[in-house]
Amino acid sequence: MGWIESTVAMSPPHHHHHKKRKKKHRHHHHQHYRPPSQQPPSRWKWILAVLAVSVVLVLGLGLGLGLRTSSSKSPAPAQTYSVTILNQPIVRTDVYGNAMDIHDGNVVLHNGLYYMFGVMYGSCEEPQSPDGGDLQGGDGGLGVQVFAGCADGTSPGTCGSRLDHNLTAYVSPDLVSWTPINGPGPGGAIIFNILHQWPEPCVAYVAKALWNDLNQEFVMWLNWNTASSVGYSGVLTSPDAVNWVIQTTAIQTFALGASYTDDFGFLIDDGGLAYVVYAGSANLSPGHYTAVEQLTNDFYGTLGEEAWSGVLMNYTEVRLHGKLAHLSSA
Repeated sequence: MGWIESTVAMSPPHHHHHKKRKKKHRHHHHQHYRPPSQQPPSRWKWILAVLAVSVVLVLGLGLGLGLRTSSSKSPAPAQTYSVTILNQPIVRTDVYGNAMDIHDGNVVLHNGLYYMFGVMYGSCEEPQSPDGGDLQGGDGGLGVQVFAGCADGTSPGTCGSRLDHNLTAYVSPDLVSWTPINGPGPGGAIIFNILHQWPEPCVAYVAKALWNDLNQEFVMWLNWNTASSVGYSGVLTSPDAVNWVIQTTAIQTFALGASYTDDFGFLIDDGGLAYVVYAGSANLSPGHYTAVEQLTNDFYGTLGEEAWSGVLMNYTEVRLHGKLAHLSSA
């Protein structure tokens, strides 16, 4: 700061002029001479120095941005992932380590808990069907052995069509850990014994439930076939998912006079109205159809043709190379 003080000190002194005007003449004030090495730094030198620093900063920032921009435009190197698909079943187990024998059901959320309902098929070794190429046939020319199983719903005795199926239920707080509704043990998940509690011998399949606020109870629909393969849809109810009572063995209100649903699913809208979407069978060419119907207030049946979607899809079943196929027309 010494040069600033010197500069101030070198400021010319103020001159007092007398009122009497003197002869005009040029008055020179002499300052002490300093060699260039002792002169104070020039203002322009500081300005140039600031400009030089600014240029360096701008160039550096621009270079950084340029590099960042060019890298963002370059595509990221492709990442490879290894995916292994195993044609092996993964058995889900309950909290006690037992396999969960539950099929053809659904999950219901009620009071913060998840309830899984379904059908127990029991321990069974799948029988091989004879070579032939039809629904129960062999490979049908495909080179793969076909098993009867659930597809053979007309012949009680196969694994999917036995008379000793049971209804089962599990409960979970998180959809991960499942506890049998009745606690540990081989029969802890059984909530209804079809063989001993249903009015007649039958093959039970597709058991799905929903909660009814009006009557404060679970309502379960169950598909079942008689030994002569006549199909029906029955209704059971329970206030606690443990103790079940049959309300009807055959719903009579389906549109078009259908006696049962091949398969179905439930929906409750924001207004509390419940619906069932199902595949039905009735006197309708070619014989099977898909529709949506509104349920009654107690969920024991439907409003039939008073509140339904009409036929959404009309289809027939054909057999191709030993496989069951559906040909449909909207």
